[in-house]
Amino acid sequence: LDPYVDDDAHARVLSGMEDDVFAALLFMAKTKHDERIAAEQKVEADRIAKDKADAEERQRIATENERLKAEATERERIEAERVAAEQAANYERDKAEADRLEAEEAGVSSVFVAAVHGALGDRDEAFVWLERGFREKDIYMILIGRHPWLDPLRSDPRFDDIVRRMNFPQD
Repeated sequence: LDPYVDDDAHARVLSGMEDDVFAALLFMAKTKHDERIAAEQKVEADRIAKDKADAEERQRIATENERLKAEATERERIEAERVAAEQAANYERDKAEADRLEAEEAGVSSVFVAAVHGALGDRDEAFVWLERGFREKDIYMILIGRHPWLDPLRSDPRFDDIVRRMNFPQD
């Protein structure tokens, strides 16, 4: 009787009953108990199923995030390669133009050739051309104090030296 009856007082009352009434009450108590157990088992099964579904969804999301991250990394790698190739092509084109200008020295100012080398990041060659312009008294050397084409060279101490030697009037 223990699983079906709440306490001993009820058990004593039940023991004095007719067998058929007792059997009917016992059947109803057993049915109610079985229904409660079945409901608890269903709730537990539903909770387990929900937990499993949640875990599967978290795993799906994590997998999708990894896939998206890998795609983004690949796109970034491809873009970096494209940019590097483009920069290399631009450098080669600009270097070829600088070489052409050097080859056509007649009429091309040393300052302009220096500006092209400075823009390409070849500071040493740029200063070779600025020194040449200083030695040859290139008329365009008056531009070095302010012209923005020479901005890439301004942070180099050699630039300050050339400007000082140009003996520009003080502002």
